[in-house]
Amino acid sequence: MARSEVSNSVETRVIDWPAASRLAEAAATEAGRLGVRVNVAVADAAGFLAAFIRMPGAPLHSIEIAIDKAYTAASFGLPTARWHDALASHAEAARQGIVLRPRFVAFGGGLPVVERGHVIGAIGVSGGSEAQDEVCVRWPRRSRPCRSATGPFATLRCLLHFRITRTSLERSCTIPNRSPRQAVNPARNRVCG
Repeated sequence: MARSEVSNSVETRVIDWPAASRLAEAAATEAGRLGVRVNVAVADAAGFLAAFIRMPGAPLHSIEIAIDKAYTAASFGLPTARWHDALASHAEAARQGIVLRPRFVAFGGGLPVVERGHVIGAIGVSGGSEAQDEVCVRWPRRSRPCRSATGPFATLRCLLHFRITRTSLERSCTIPNRSPRQAVNPARNRVCG
C-alpha cells in the first residue's frame, strides 16, 4: 500500500536580494532627481528587511518610518496611502484601533510588490512630503523591462509589476513646480539595461 505524504506547510514567494536592491536603488534615484533626501526600505513577504538605502541628509526618524511603511504594505498587501479609504466603512473602534498598532502606517509611501498575483514583498519610502514619497515609491514600476536580468525575476518588468493605474499615479504626484506627467516620465530614467 502506497504511503501518501500530508503536507503541513505552504510555499511562500519572497523577493530576492538583487530585485530588492534594484528596487531600493530606483526609488533613491528618483528621490535624487526630485531633489529630496529619503530612506528606502524593501521588505520581503513576511515584512523582514531585504534592502535599505539611506541617502545622506535624509531625516533620521524617517529610517524607521520607511521600514514600517514597507512592513505595513507587506503585511496587508495594500498600499499605505489607501488605508484611509479602506477603513472608512469599518466601525469607529476598528478605525481607531488599527492605527494604534505598532509599526502600522496609514499614509502614503508604502506599496506591496506583487509577482503573478502574490505579494512577494513591499517598498517603503520616507523623508520627503507624502506626495514625494509616493512618487519615489511608485517610480520603479514605471521603468522599462530589464533585458539584462537573469534568474527567477527575468520575466518581470524592470523592478516588478504593480497594479496601479496611470490616473491614480498622476493624482498622487503633486510636486510643486512640476506637472504630474513630468514627475513620472519613464523615458527620463531607465533603471535597468
